[in-house]
Amino acid sequence: ENSTLMALTVYADDGNGGPGSVIAGPFEFTAAGDLSFQPLEFPEPIDVGADDFHVAVGIMESPTAHPVFDDDGGTLRTTYHAPGDPWSTVDNLDMVLRAFVRTYGADVTEPELLHIPISMAFSADEEYSIAAKINDQSGINEATVHYSTDGVNYQSATLNRAGDLYQGVLPAQPAGSTVSYYLSATDNAPAYNTGTLPAQAALDPFSFVVHAGEELRHDDGLPEEFWIESDVYDGNAFAVSFWPPSYPAVISHLRVLVDDTASFVLTVQKNSTGSPGDVIAGPFVASADPYSGWADVTIPENERPTITYAGFFVVFYWSPDHPDLPGVATDISAVSNKSYWGDNSFGWNQYTEGDWIMRAAIETTTGVMELGGHSAPTGWTLAQNSPNPFNASTTIEFTLPRASDVNLEIFNVLGQSVRRLHSGFLEPGTYLADWDGRNQSGQVANSGVYFYRLRTNQFTETRKMLLLK
Repeated sequence: ENSTLMALTVYADDGNGGPGSVIAGPFEFTAAGDLSFQPLEFPEPIDVGADDFHVAVGIMESPTAHPVFDDDGGTLRTTYHAPGDPWSTVDNLDMVLRAFVRTYGADVTEPELLHIPISMAFSADEEYSIAAKINDQSGINEATVHYSTDGVNYQSATLNRAGDLYQGVLPAQPAGSTVSYYLSATDNAPAYNTGTLPAQAALDPFSFVVHAGEELRHDDGLPEEFWIESDVYDGNAFAVSFWPPSYPAVISHLRVLVDDTASFVLTVQKNSTGSPGDVIAGPFVASADPYSGWADVTIPENERPTITYAGFFVVFYWSPDHPDLPGVATDISAVSNKSYWGDNSFGWNQYTEGDWIMRAAIETTTGVMELGGHSAPTGWTLAQNSPNPFNASTTIEFTLPRASDVNLEIFNVLGQSVRRLHSGFLEPGTYLADWDGRNQSGQVANSGVYFYRLRTNQFTETRKMLLLK
């Protein structure tokens, strides 16, 4: 009758038909206080073994939400007690409380692992995310990702449960690296059954190549839905808008996650007042890897477009022969308003309920000039910008004693990224980078204090500068 805080506890049988020791709980929940079942899903399956068990509902506060009883004849399986009193059996009533169970013998089945493999990665990433669904009737004791860059010496990282998924990360690697990895999970059964994915583990692992540059994306990589534009062909297309963090940017790869191996076409097109404009790269015919679902396109070096300002679109076109295949993966956990659908009849329209899982990779190696010289510098340095304070533009000098992936970025006093001047691989040397006082969208930054940070595989340093208008 009243909404109240309650708790469920699972007890073992005491051997005399009453509750004994606690197996699991208490699990608190708020009862709605109406004549309806109040569902409670346990965090993990509870193994009660081969004996009887009891489920008890406890009242944690007042006013009380009264349990409902069935009065058509008692089974002598309902008991009750007040704090400090023993359990007593109810003779002619049964409390309407139910438990959903799965029965089994000794658990000798290994956990089931489901995972979308990484098909490629990029050197500017700080880490590579791993996510998997892992199921087992006894619950999961431990989940792990094992990785190697030489195919022999494997290291391990824990996968932690987050909702319905187990998630973890692999450390970022330099461009040109090949990373091999596999997943393992051990259950809570007495035998501690262990499953691996792929089944042959280190003998036949997943693998991916790390490319120079960074990936532009609006999604989390975990699809909730797959969509098509229409099952009738009318120039059906999807598109996603991207803005490079700095300029000029060279587009090197395109990627789409789909649910079928049917072929389709990808293009890169100009941003024409918020809609796809002229084609600047492609068309590229693509189809997905049947296992991972990723369709990856490496743009030939002599066809890679350079973006010098504003943004661009990656556009997905269905084939007239099969406008309903494949479906494009959609992330609905967050909405960036960067995804669009279009056809010949209705033109381009913004999709506001999710993000197509379509991506582009870029390299921003220009904008940094090497001074040259006969020998490599002996140490890592990040010099004070000059001039400082500055009005229109300023120059930043830095040195690299060894080849490295380099990130040079501008931040405001709130720690927010304003402009990325460089992200990518550089050989040893002394370099100059210019900042024109504009943010990554090309807008003039406000006067004030800014910070610039140089980060490599072995060195990080930050300095302060002043922009005056």
